[in-house]
Amino acid sequence: MNKYRDFLLGALLASGSFYKNAAFAEKQLKEAGFTESLDSFSFLVNRGGGAILAVRMPKKLVKPYFKIYAAHIDSPCLKLKANPVLRQSGCSLVQCEPYGGLIYASFFDRPLWLSGMVYVQEKGKLIGRLFDSEAPFAYLPRLAIHYDREVNSHEEVNADTGLRPIVSNGEDFDFDAFLRSYFPTAERILSHDLYLVIKDKPAFFGQHEDLLFSPRLDDLGGAYPGLYGFLESSPAEEDEIQVLSLFASEEVGSATYFGASGGMMAETLSRLAHKRGFDLTEALPRSFLVSSDGAHAGHPTHPELEDKTVQVRLGRGIAIKRSASSAYSTYAASEALAKAICLKEGIPYQDFSTRSDLRSGSTLASISNSRLSLPSVDLGIPMLGMHSGVEIASYSDLFWMERFAKAYFATPISFNGLEMEIGK
Repeated sequence: MNKYRDFLLGALLASGSFYKNAAFAEKQLKEAGFTESLDSFSFLVNRGGGAILAVRMPKKLVKPYFKIYAAHIDSPCLKLKANPVLRQSGCSLVQCEPYGGLIYASFFDRPLWLSGMVYVQEKGKLIGRLFDSEAPFAYLPRLAIHYDREVNSHEEVNADTGLRPIVSNGEDFDFDAFLRSYFPTAERILSHDLYLVIKDKPAFFGQHEDLLFSPRLDDLGGAYPGLYGFLESSPAEEDEIQVLSLFASEEVGSATYFGASGGMMAETLSRLAHKRGFDLTEALPRSFLVSSDGAHAGHPTHPELEDKTVQVRLGRGIAIKRSASSAYSTYAASEALAKAICLKEGIPYQDFSTRSDLRSGSTLASISNSRLSLPSVDLGIPMLGMHSGVEIASYSDLFWMERFAKAYFATPISFNGLEMEIGK
């Protein structure tokens, strides 16, 4: 338990933009022996530096199927415009736009780091360079209460004029020169995907020190338990092809090169089926997908917002998410299978659904099913403050999610429509 706890804290501390998080996952997988060759029994695909898919083959293929765990590694933040610098009132500011459904107020009055990808030209080549500032880059100050006496009765922030962090107390800030200082061998800076992110150090608090606050728990609280559980499990003896898929772009709709709707998983599994000589369309109905994303715990000061029939609490186990709108992909058969694994392993779980008059969020499984249809279940870590700069979860639930991921990959599953069986 302490080994996983140390891994989780280190991973969250090292996190940043989804490019940084993809690089972290790739490093962990390569250290475990994964290569980029489709001929390998343990291989990975790096999708443009922003999304990762890892595959572990069984020792023998007779009637193959896929067992997939998916999560996303992007989180709400502020994205810099292409030419971001503004000069006003003796200061240099950077113009941003919201990436995902962030809570604007949570990004004010705290240090903001710069993280993402920069494309440079070197000796005729266009090269993507990971960028992660070593110190805070900007700060977004609130208007003093003396100028806004009603600040505590409203929280309106204009997404265009209100999200302009300060980067200098002079008007001579040269953003291109700033980037070039990090890449001295580059002939020129061509483009960038750069984000302002919060890097508060993850920490435990509360009476029992079980509560964890950290940036990006949505959805690194699903991705990193899955990554750890995947690495701690072993390849199957026969037929079961194990897949870990860490997407980006979930916070902005997933219809991108890095997203669940972008084809990374469908294309890779299709190439794999062709190379290994089996029919993908026959394998999919026998397969299964776990989608792990954040779930809302009941808010202690707003109990009226939760569904009275399913009250989710911090530290009481992973949440299994259902929705009549199919925003979540869980249905009776997939729910039964997930609960059977939990019961077999002694993993506590909770039922989750949104109040009927409120809109639920969407997740990866429903989006993935538009490209690659297979039975799936949506799970999540209960948390508070979702989409805030810093979110809160229980370490116990993060531990149980890792246990579930490991048990999921370790448990033989037979999934055939109305009949299912899980191995010992």
